[in-house]
Amino acid sequence: MSKSRCDATARKLKLNSKSSKDMTTFLIDSALSRADEIAELAEFIAEEYGTNGRVEPLSIARKKNITYSFGYYKNAFDGMLEYYEKRFHIYCNLSRVERHDSPRARFTLAHELGHYFIDEHRNALQSGFAPAHLSICEYESDNLVEREADWFASNLLMPRSYFLQRAKNFALGMPGILELQRYFQTSVTSTALRYAQIGLVPCLVMRWDFQRGLIWRFTSNDKFILQFPSPLSATRHLPENSPTLWALMNARPPQQGFFATKLSASAWFPTLNDPALRNATCVEQAIRLGQFGVLTFLYFMD
Repeated sequence: MSKSRCDATARKLKLNSKSSKDMTTFLIDSALSRADEIAELAEFIAEEYGTNGRVEPLSIARKKNITYSFGYYKNAFDGMLEYYEKRFHIYCNLSRVERHDSPRARFTLAHELGHYFIDEHRNALQSGFAPAHLSICEYESDNLVEREADWFASNLLMPRSYFLQRAKNFALGMPGILELQRYFQTSVTSTALRYAQIGLVPCLVMRWDFQRGLIWRFTSNDKFILQFPSPLSATRHLPENSPTLWALMNARPPQQGFFATKLSASAWFPTLNDPALRNATCVEQAIRLGQFGVLTFLYFMD
């Protein structure tokens, strides 16, 4: 597809920009066996094409004879997999991923590879049942097909066994997440979500927009944290000493690159009634994500 044809496709397709604020059930939308199946597929490919848990999506694309290109398409999409004249081609939008080798570009490419390797996705494109569609990656879409491709990308770029092995050697929370992000060459957002999915510590991950407030949240599957109600979701209700508020106000971060503080759970869960839970100590950490807002990582201490 030429750039002009891709631009035309971008104009015709309407993206659903609505995001579910509670992402905890993003895998429950499909059967657990389906999620396991996709994870197993992605990790098999990572083992086949990667080294020590690290993979290069473009290398996989070349080996599968998938062509690719990078261009500027404003804010229309992150990536797109097209089947045209019996060939697969990946488009990657530099307006959103910024560089061809950026962590977001790597996740986007891995996401599009998910559409290729997941049989139902690939077959739908090849048969013409589903046309090429514009992907918004890193769990920003509510579409189940997009969530499956995101889940594939997460497992491809951060295989569970390698991720868990390395994570145990690092400090809890954001310091460990940033170490893992550097090793796997993934974005802070996708790494933090992987960290929460694997269940290293009871935690919440939240992404905020400077104008819209809370975009989504994800809660680890932990019995302790599942006792808590929904946390604050409006920026105007954030405590004055909240690292999230500091990040949203564009304050200068400390040398470590993120804001952090300890506080009682009641600060984030004001409707909580249980005194023991209200007084539980949690650590709030927040980091700016450039054009993609602010990410909060909230975890509970023993």
